[in-house]
Amino acid sequence: MNASLLRSFLFGAFVSVVALLTLAATGVVHWARPGVFRVILAGIVVLNLAWWLRADLRIRTAVGAARARRWARGGLAVYMTAVLLPLAWMIQGSLNWHHMPTATVMWVQMWHMLIVLVVPIGAVLATCGWFLAQGFGRRAGADGSASQVDRSRRALLQKALVVAPMTLVGAGLAAGYLQKGRILKRRLSVRPPGLPDRLRGLTITHLSDFHVGRLVQADDVRRAVDQANRLDSDIVVVTGDIVDHSNEVLPETIDALKGLRSRYGLYLVLGNHDLIDDGEALVDFVRGAGLSLLLNERRDVRIGGERLVIGGLMWARRDHGSAWFPGHEEQARATFGSEEEASPDAFRIALVHHPHAFDALARRKVALTLSGHTHGGQLMLTPPGYPEWGAGSLLFRYIRGFYTGSGRPQAVRGVPDREVVRSDEPVLFVNSGVGNWFPVRVNAPAEIVQLRLC
Repeated sequence: MNASLLRSFLFGAFVSVVALLTLAATGVVHWARPGVFRVILAGIVVLNLAWWLRADLRIRTAVGAARARRWARGGLAVYMTAVLLPLAWMIQGSLNWHHMPTATVMWVQMWHMLIVLVVPIGAVLATCGWFLAQGFGRRAGADGSASQVDRSRRALLQKALVVAPMTLVGAGLAAGYLQKGRILKRRLSVRPPGLPDRLRGLTITHLSDFHVGRLVQADDVRRAVDQANRLDSDIVVVTGDIVDHSNEVLPETIDALKGLRSRYGLYLVLGNHDLIDDGEALVDFVRGAGLSLLLNERRDVRIGGERLVIGGLMWARRDHGSAWFPGHEEQARATFGSEEEASPDAFRIALVHHPHAFDALARRKVALTLSGHTHGGQLMLTPPGYPEWGAGSLLFRYIRGFYTGSGRPQAVRGVPDREVVRSDEPVLFVNSGVGNWFPVRVNAPAEIVQLRLC
């Protein structure tokens, strides 16, 4: 099969994958989640093959010596076979990521996520370059010098698109491996509105986003539990994404979490990753282990004669949903009632995975909301405490740390350890999380946080 025909085949295959996913997303066809997942994997395979074809063509035109060209093409074939084999195993359902070396998982995951970005962007750039070349060619003089310069630039860009992914993945693998297991411990103080005197000094250890499975193992959880226990807090909360994608790791994970110590209880809510495999089975297992998992539920805790209400919201992705997929507003109403009923007779704390639920909770006068989900933005151009620019700012209204207000709160930026945050309006704290689903963090360190009510 010649290169032109292969390109046409890969383009048609990719369009077919996109069409199938669009039909599934719009509800025209109904597939079980594993079926959709396999179609996504098929699309990633197609993008890998497209990159392989492009890289192979560049080697054949750029490497002059026949022997060197054979070695380069052979090395590329070995590399691509190595990265495509895990996808083949995943498509047929026999790959268990948590049994693979962490470095291997990091490498394969970063490569495929990068290819998903590089190949479509490269195709767009190449198309734009072609149109620009046509324009330059028409405007060039008789010697065609402008067209020759443009061809040289286009060739340089094509080489960069071949070399850059391998370079970036290598750098990312080194960074991810150095970061693994590094967790920042922060002690912060907060005075939310309506805090009773008898609850001043209460401490809450907040953990989130373990993502046990591919990049985080049960031993990592045990180490995090040991660090959390050293904080010796009155209450411990976990705001979702306990597992990454498979319930197979649940027994060891929950056994480790049961080691968390507190004087007034451990409380958990679910995140989106907890529902990837079998949400109902996970709920049954966690509750069967005796842990207090809150699904649009509240618990009353008596401390020094004072009543503290801790409410946990079920996972939601959007502010408003439907009867089948409730949003943050519906989950907040199910847990704390309507806005008109928001006249609390006790100090209230909400636990939720997605921080955007804060808007609905603030309107219900919930004094303190604790959330996770953002991983601190994961890949940020600016460090904590500075204007938020990066991947997180494209996805989330609230990224890391404290926010205050009602309706659409404003961030309290640059809050260092042990500084007191006082507010007459509801307060949100967004935890950057302990674990990862993506191997690298930039300006978004993993953290375990102790909050002291003052």
